[in-house]
Amino acid sequence: MLDLDRGVMRLRYICHAEAPIPRWVYDRIREGGDITFAMLGLKDGIPAVMLVAERRVEPYKPETLIVVDANSWRHGVAIAYVNANHRIGFYTKSRPNLRLIDMLYRRAVSLWKLYSRLKRMGLHETPEGRRVYRELKRTISRIYRILRDHSQREAHDVALRAVKVKAKVVIDNALEESWRDLLEEGLSKREAKIHMADVRRFIKILETQLKWHGVPYEFKRLPSRVCPNCEIEMEQLPGRRMKCHICGLEEDRDKIPVLWALKLIS
Repeated sequence: MLDLDRGVMRLRYICHAEAPIPRWVYDRIREGGDITFAMLGLKDGIPAVMLVAERRVEPYKPETLIVVDANSWRHGVAIAYVNANHRIGFYTKSRPNLRLIDMLYRRAVSLWKLYSRLKRMGLHETPEGRRVYRELKRTISRIYRILRDHSQREAHDVALRAVKVKAKVVIDNALEESWRDLLEEGLSKREAKIHMADVRRFIKILETQLKWHGVPYEFKRLPSRVCPNCEIEMEQLPGRRMKCHICGLEEDRDKIPVLWALKLIS
C-alpha cells in the first residue's frame, strides 16, 4: 500500500516493513498518472520494489517540429526546434561535461596500468592492490553515472519542450556511423565506448517520455553527408564542416540532418 501522506510503502502479508516512496511517483501523479502495478523481488539479494505508472493522454495535432540527431557525446546530440514557418528557431548540441569525463578517463587509464603492474608482480591482493582496484571501480562508475544522469535529464527536457510547443519529434539515431567516426578520428575502442555510452539510453528514455506525454514521434534516417539541395555527396572540411561544390552550401555536419528534415516536411 502506498501511503502518500507519510511518503512510505507498506509491505503487508510478506514482511511488516515500510520503505520510502520514490520521488518520481509523486512527479508522475502530479502529471496525471497512476500507479497500476507493483512487483516485489530480489536484486542482488536485497528486496526491491518495482512500480509501474500509466497515464491516458489524447494525442495532439503537431504544429511544429523538433529534430533530434543522436551522435556521440564527443560531437554532441544535435537538437533543433523548427517553428510553424519552417524556420529553425532553436539549435543546440547537448553534451555532458566532457572536460570532467576526459579527466576521469585519464585517471582510470592510469589506475588500470598501475593495477596491471601490481598484478604482474603478484601484489594485486595486497592492501595497496585492493585500494587501487577500488579507486579504479569508483572512477569508472562515476563516469557512467555522469553520462546516465545527463542522458536522463536531457531526454526529459526534450519531451517537455515538445509538449509545450505541440511539436512532433523526429529522431535520427545513426549510432553505427557515429561509432565509425570516432574510430576514424584515432580514438581507441575503449575511449570511443565512453563517448557512446548511454546514447542508446538517451534515445530509449526519450521514446518513453514522448509516449508518456502523448507526443507524436518517428524514427527517420536523415543524411549528414549529402547536400539537401543538390542531393550529392558533400566534401568534409576541418572542424566537421560540410561543403557542396554545386550550390556552395557550407554548414556544420550535425546541422545537415535538420536541413533534410526541413526539406522533407516542406
